[in-house]
Amino acid sequence: MSAFERGGVGDRVAGDAQVGGEGAGGGQPAGESVERIIQLGAWQESRHFYTEKELAALEQTDAVTVLTDGFVPDEVHETAAKQFEEAEPAQPIAAITVINAWNRFGVTCRMVPGHYTPGDHG
Repeated sequence: MSAFERGGVGDRVAGDAQVGGEGAGGGQPAGESVERIIQLGAWQESRHFYTEKELAALEQTDAVTVLTDGFVPDEVHETAAKQFEEAEPAQPIAAITVINAWNRFGVTCRMVPGHYTPGDHG
């Protein structure tokens, strides 16, 4: 999994400001361009910035987070299955699930995003 898939997709989940930049260590994943990070919020319109595998991860992230139809659509699942090796799909799904849980805690507890400084708590 690339730095983008580990950090960028995780921070992209649901477009939620609770995690934005804080979830994966408080910054830009190593080796990632600012342009690619900035474009995450508009990835559908900025597809040229990302690989097919990254696009599959972004689509999967949105589908798992929103669950509009109560499940991940078959076409999203099939696209991700084609792009990821056998054990890989569990990694982004686990990250998406954990980040979604932290976002729900933050929203429920009325936490204000942007007040975290890496290293303050340990």
